[in-house]
Amino acid sequence: MGWSNNPKDFIKQIENDLCDYQKKIVADALQGVIEASPVDSGAFKGNHRVSINSIDTGFNENIQDKTGSETLAKGLNILAQLVPFSVVYIQNNAPYGKVLEYGGYPDPVKNGSWVKGKGFVIKSVKGFSKQAPLGIYGVTFTLIKEKYK
Repeated sequence: MGWSNNPKDFIKQIENDLCDYQKKIVADALQGVIEASPVDSGAFKGNHRVSINSIDTGFNENIQDKTGSETLAKGLNILAQLVPFSVVYIQNNAPYGKVLEYGGYPDPVKNGSWVKGKGFVIKSVKGFSKQAPLGIYGVTFTLIKEKYK
């Protein structure tokens, strides 16, 4: 009795299926962190970075994406290059990212943040961003973990 198909072809199919599944998970995670991100200038949302097999340490305050659509498209474009058995990183290197994730804004707020046309606006409560009171990455990855048990 012999093989009707070459076992190497089967292995290649499994690798491709694994890679497709990884892309699906990463795309969901990227969309999750983008949607969970607070928006002021759009710099935090615009600086979510996807990289493969190496960490991207960049941050550019001038990259601003209030809707997140450009950030998602850019990340999915990078993700299209994924090959089996790669490590994918999603990160944001904004200097204020840790405070958005874990809290640490002044409590109580003294003046708030100056917003042109509105004056001082209080954007945090009890040390956490009003727009992301539970953080961004931790919440997203808990949801991803539950979805892909």
